[in-house]
Amino acid sequence: RTGFFCVFCQSQKPSRCRHCAKCGACVLRMDHHCPWLRQCIGFGNYKYFMMFITYSAVALLFKAVTLLLFSIKAFQTEITFCTKLWLVCTEILVIALGGTMVAFSGFHLFLSSKGMTTIEFLTRHEKSEKKISFDQGVLGNLQASLGRIPLFWLLPACPPSGDGRNFPYTVIPQELELKKEQPPAESRSLALAAPQTKSSLKENLTQRNSKTSDIRAPSQPCLQSTAEPTCLEQQQDGCVAADGFGEDHVADGPA
Repeated sequence: RTGFFCVFCQSQKPSRCRHCAKCGACVLRMDHHCPWLRQCIGFGNYKYFMMFITYSAVALLFKAVTLLLFSIKAFQTEITFCTKLWLVCTEILVIALGGTMVAFSGFHLFLSSKGMTTIEFLTRHEKSEKKISFDQGVLGNLQASLGRIPLFWLLPACPPSGDGRNFPYTVIPQELELKKEQPPAESRSLALAAPQTKSSLKENLTQRNSKTSDIRAPSQPCLQSTAEPTCLEQQQDGCVAADGFGEDHVADGPA
């Protein structure tokens, strides 16, 4: 497939080819840009990068084990405090670096077995009309990354075959992706499907009758007023008193 165009290089590029802004060039089957090596990891050097991180992980684990045994023997003898502190700090540093390299090499081994690059792994959930999978099975994916002969996978020989431009792929429609992402519908419980017994029917009827009786019941009368008159009652009494006082005043006056 040559339907891709690089805006920066102003040229067509094949599939799985990415433009690296730091290197200023398009890289075939680009995996990532490594700041420690100051170059991009792609089709031409991915196998050697895998060898580098795998050898580093094995060497750091070996160093951690041997240094631990040496430190145990050294602590049993009379050594200074600075020497003890130096051995402990070195052991912690080697274990941390070894664990990091083991996790890093394991992650790239997982990507190789899945036929994916780091960029493809990070962008696997992006929405598109159709998704392309380069998965050829575990053996086929490892051969595409490390070479055809398994005996030379960890040796600087027999690089992967191909030109880095054409890769076998399968197109996954969007409908299949949606079906995979949707969780399976939960099955209905047996309790809902089971027939109701007479006792349950009676309970349901009683509950319905109680609800209808509550709805149809007339509203309760207001509570009786307390012995002390409220503010409204005091105002009404005052108005009545004022009216009566006016009538008495008029009656007592001259005719």
